[in-house]
Amino acid sequence: MSAPAQRKNTHPPQPRRGGGISRLIQGNSARGTDAPSQRAGAERLRFFLRVGAYFKGEWARLGALCVLVGVSIAISLLQVWPVAVIVDLISSGPREGDFVHHLLLAPLPDSLLGRVVGLAAMTLALRVAQEFVGMGRALLNFRIGYGGLTRVRCDVYRKLQALHIGYHRAQPQGDALYRLNQDAAGFHGILNVAVSVIGSALTLAVMICIMASRSPALTLLALAVVPPLLLTNARFGRALRRKCTEAKEVESQLTTSVQRSMASIGLVQAFGREADEEARFHTTLRNSVKAWLRLHHDELGHTLAVGSILGLGGALVLGYGGYLVVEARAGAGPSSMTLGALTAFLGYLGMLYDPLCKLTGAGAAVQGGVAGAQRVFEVLDRDQAVVDGHDAAVLPQAPRQLTLEGVGFEYRPGHPVLRGIDATIRPGEMVAFVGSAGAGKTTLLSLLPRFHNPTHGALRLDGIDTRAIRVSDLRKHIALVLQDSILLPATIAENIAYGRPSATDAEIRRAAAMAGAAGFIEALPDGYATQIVDGGLNLSAGQRQRVAIARALLTDAPILVIDEPTDGLDAEHERTIGDALRALKGQRTIVLMSHRLSNVIDCDQIFVMKRGRIVERGPHAELLRRGGVYTEMARWQLLHMPHASGGHGGAPRTARRAHLMSAMPRLRPSGAATR
Repeated sequence: MSAPAQRKNTHPPQPRRGGGISRLIQGNSARGTDAPSQRAGAERLRFFLRVGAYFKGEWARLGALCVLVGVSIAISLLQVWPVAVIVDLISSGPREGDFVHHLLLAPLPDSLLGRVVGLAAMTLALRVAQEFVGMGRALLNFRIGYGGLTRVRCDVYRKLQALHIGYHRAQPQGDALYRLNQDAAGFHGILNVAVSVIGSALTLAVMICIMASRSPALTLLALAVVPPLLLTNARFGRALRRKCTEAKEVESQLTTSVQRSMASIGLVQAFGREADEEARFHTTLRNSVKAWLRLHHDELGHTLAVGSILGLGGALVLGYGGYLVVEARAGAGPSSMTLGALTAFLGYLGMLYDPLCKLTGAGAAVQGGVAGAQRVFEVLDRDQAVVDGHDAAVLPQAPRQLTLEGVGFEYRPGHPVLRGIDATIRPGEMVAFVGSAGAGKTTLLSLLPRFHNPTHGALRLDGIDTRAIRVSDLRKHIALVLQDSILLPATIAENIAYGRPSATDAEIRRAAAMAGAAGFIEALPDGYATQIVDGGLNLSAGQRQRVAIARALLTDAPILVIDEPTDGLDAEHERTIGDALRALKGQRTIVLMSHRLSNVIDCDQIFVMKRGRIVERGPHAELLRRGGVYTEMARWQLLHMPHASGGHGGAPRTARRAHLMSAMPRLRPSGAATR
C-alpha cells in the first residue's frame, strides 16, 4: 500500500457503548444535588459487575472457596486460646467457670505438665490444619482467577481480530500485546482483592463480637484506628490509581518500542542506527523505571502510614490492657482481666488489624487491577465498524457481478477520500484501477471485503448490497493479495493452504502452478515442506508474491483482488507475475490495483482514478486514443522506464520496455533509440 494511503487510514476515537446507562444517570442528575456521586457510584458498580461477569462460570469453585474461608476463620479464632490457657495455667491456675478453659482442658490429664503438652499439641494441630486450608484456598483462587483470565484474554483476542484495519494501523502492536498479556491480569487482581474483602469482613465481624464480649473498652480502643486508616487510604488511593495507570502506559510504550525495533532490525542495521535505537530504548526504559519508582514510592508511603497507625493502636491496647491486669491483681477496681485473657485479646487484636487493614486498604490495593481492566475495556468497547446485521443474508460462493454505485468514503467527516465511484465488473473479467499514489486505490480495495463500509453509495454482488450479506460469506467471494505479501512462519504448503486448511496436496500444487510458483518451489531442497522464516525473508519478493497469489487461488474465491502485483519487483519477476495473471484471465474475476501500466495492458476494463474519482474508463487502446490522464501516465512511464544495459537483468528490462512500447506505438519518444 502507498504511504499516503497508510497515513490516511487513521480514525478518531470511537464512541463507547453504554450510552443508555450514561444518559439515564445524567437524566437523574437534575433530581438531586448528590447526582455526581450517585453517577460515580453507579459507574463503579457497573464496572465491578462487568469484571465479575467473567468469573460467573466459576460459581461452584467460588462456593467451595467461601466454605474454606469460613473454616479458616474458625481455625484462626481457636488458635489463640491454647496459648492463653497455658499462660493462665502457669500464672494463676485454671479459671473456674470459664467456658473456653473448660472446653480445652476437659480432654486433657489433670497434671500441669500433661495439660501444657496437650495444649501445645492442639496449637500444632490447629496450625497444620490452617496451612492445609490455606493451600486449598490458594489453589481454588488460582483456578478461579485463571479461568476468568482465560475468558478475558479470549474476548480481547477475538475483539482485536474483529476490529477494522484502520484501528490496527493507528495502534502500536506492542500496546495491543501489553493489553492482552499484562492488563488482562488486572481481572485476577480484582478477584484477589474481592475474595480478601469478603474473608476480611467475615473475620472482622466475628472478631469484634468476641472481643467486645471480653472487654468492650479495649475493643473500642482497638477500633479507634479505623478513622485514620480510612483517611490514609483515601489519600493514597487516588494517587496510587493515577500513578499505576501512568506506569502501565509507559510500560506499554516500552513493549511497543522493543517490538518496533525488532520488526525493523534489517532497516536498523542497514543504516547503522543501532546506537540511536539503543538510546531510544534507554530513554523509554528510564521513563518506565521512573514511573514504577514513583508508584512504589507511594506504595511504601502508604505501607508506612498504615503500619504506624496500627502500631499506635496496638500500643494503646497493650498499655490499657496491662493497666487492667495490674488493677485486677491489686483488687483495686472492678477489672477481672487476667494475663491469659490479655494474651488472647492481643492475639485477636493482631487478627483484627489484618482484616481491618485489608478492608480499609482495598481501595488502594485494587487500583492496579482497575487500571488494567479499564485499559482492557477500552479495547472491548471499541466499535467494530463492520458487523453483521440481524437479518444478514447467506450468500453461497459463486461467480457474481460486482457493482459499485456512487461509492464515496470518508475517514473523517467532511474529508472525502472517494467520490462517486461507479463501476460494473462482470464475472470472469480482468479489470484494473490505476492512478498515482493517493488516488484512492487502496481505500477502494479495503471496501471490497468490507474492511470499511462506504460512507455513500453501495457495493453490490449480483445486485445485493454487501452490507446486507454476512461478512463471512462476502469474504469467501473475495481473495486478497496485498502489496506486502504476508507469509507466516510455517511451510510453503501451509502458507498456501492458510485460507483453506482442508486442501489436499494435489490442490495445493495446482494452485501453485496456476500462480507460476510451482517451478521455484519444486527447485527448493525441501519443496513444499520448506520452512518459511518470520516475514518470509528466505524468499525473494517475487516468490512471496506468487505464494500469496497461490494462497488466494486455492480459496476458490470467484473474485481475486491484487494490490500492486509487481511493485518493487525486478523485470524478470514482474514478467512471471504478469504471465500468471494472464493465464488466469477468464477463470476468475481479477481486480488489479496498480500505478504501473505495464500490468494492466491486457485488462478488459481500466478505471483511471484521480483524487478519489474515476476520471476515465475503457480498454487500454481506447484510453490511449483519448489522450487524457491515462495517456499522460503512459508517456511518463515510457520515458522513465530503464533501457537495456549491460549486466544482470538487461534482457528482461528490454523485453518489458518493448512490450509496453509495442502496445503504445504512438507514444514512442523521439530519439528513444539513441538515449
